[in-house]
Amino acid sequence: MSWLKLNDSLNKVKGSITSFTQEVFAEGIIGEDEADENPARELSVAREKIDQLTDLCATQDQEIATLRKQIVEFQQLQLPSSSGTQQPGPSAKPSSGESKPSVVSSDRDFADEDRIQKARNEIVLS
Repeated sequence: MSWLKLNDSLNKVKGSITSFTQEVFAEGIIGEDEADENPARELSVAREKIDQLTDLCATQDQEIATLRKQIVEFQQLQLPSSSGTQQPGPSAKPSSGESKPSVVSSDRDFADEDRIQKARNEIVLS
């Protein structure tokens, strides 16, 4: 009889260990899923990406503005030299009789601005 009671005790211990390991494995699997689908973490990553893209857009806007200024300066230097009269330096001002050259924006400039605006809208919508 004592042998049967010992066998019953071993079966109970075995059952307890089995249920315990199943619970531990189930919690581990759920924990891994939660780590992958953590909304707070996803939001944090998304905000970091938005900040990076916003900084990139600002940098590109500055580069575009700098390039446009350089284009205007280059055009101002080219117009007087093409007429053959006077070659002003970068600090020279046109005389009162001369008019400043008008800067004509090309369709390409507007296309670049449209692409930048679309990218910003996509960032905001994301």
